[in-house]
Amino acid sequence: MKLVELIIGMTFLVSAQASATDDVNRTIVSIGAQTTTSAYVGFKEGTSAPCKFNLVFLGDMSQPMPKAMLAILISAQARGSLVSNVTYEMDASGFCNATKVEVLT
Repeated sequence: MKLVELIIGMTFLVSAQASATDDVNRTIVSIGAQTTTSAYVGFKEGTSAPCKFNLVFLGDMSQPMPKAMLAILISAQARGSLVSNVTYEMDASGFCNATKVEVLT
């Protein structure tokens, strides 16, 4: 029984990782906040995955990582820089949630 649970758990982890999408060289057209804990970014080129509202959400803004991603995106927008890479996962509802944001200097 434990072996079956382990295999099912490992299958879930592999399938969750396989659903990550990487978009490269994106131009920011919008950055916003929707609720007290949610921020998002929109790109001129759109997203490769069919993300709801064509936006990538940054996660719970009370946590350090989403705050860091937001700071990187605001800095890139202010400088007119492209987002060299954004990695996100789409949930069952079609919302895309960022796991990585990268801007080259």
